[in-house]
Amino acid sequence: MNTSKVFAYTLELPGATKEQYDQVMEKLNLGGKTAPGGIFHLATVTASGGKVFDVWENKEAFDKFMSEKLGPIMKELAIQAGQPEIWSVHNILHQ
Repeated sequence: MNTSKVFAYTLELPGATKEQYDQVMEKLNLGGKTAPGGIFHLATVTASGGKVFDVWENKEAFDKFMSEKLGPIMKELAIQAGQPEIWSVHNILHQ
């Protein structure tokens, strides 16, 4: 995989619950796959809230998903998110 345009994102969701995360995923209706342009998605929820780690093909795919899909759903469900941390990906290993 050419990683020259691939980016990783971490998004903090302070106070978010597992139920809220599940509601978001249900509304996104992704069928157990990543969103278009997404390569990898991992989420965890602790007592202090949620944290999402995603890898995307490029910044444009993430920005489009955030503005057209995820952002409106999070607003509808009153889920607050911190500013995403963004990293350029140098290498990806997988099975």
